[in-house]
Amino acid sequence: MDYDMLRLAADPVPHGTRFRKLYVCSPLSAPSWLEVNENMHNARYYAAAVGRYYGCRAVAPHAWLPLMLDDNDPAERALALEFGLKLLETCDGLVVCGKRISNGMRGEIERALELGIPILFLEDMR
Repeated sequence: MDYDMLRLAADPVPHGTRFRKLYVCSPLSAPSWLEVNENMHNARYYAAAVGRYYGCRAVAPHAWLPLMLDDNDPAERALALEFGLKLLETCDGLVVCGKRISNGMRGEIERALELGIPILFLEDMR
């Protein structure tokens, strides 16, 4: 599912909806550790910005998990993805940051759609 198709698939969120906890969905994977590290920092920035903007907690497990789990090790990647999906289940919204949809993001978005979790979009975060 590309970005435009996702925008069409997601139900609109009514203006003024209040959230307790939002899940930040942004890319992590990259060709080099330097780029992965940059994406982790971006996720931290997005979480802080989303929290301020919506006045709620914002969680971004991919902002910290790569420090503990190796994204290149299939078992550790699976564990990180499983944790993220379990955390998503505790959230009352998912925020897609930016227009690039990675494979990991695709799984999070599909799970949010399955659970009926509202999906919001913030395109110009950086």
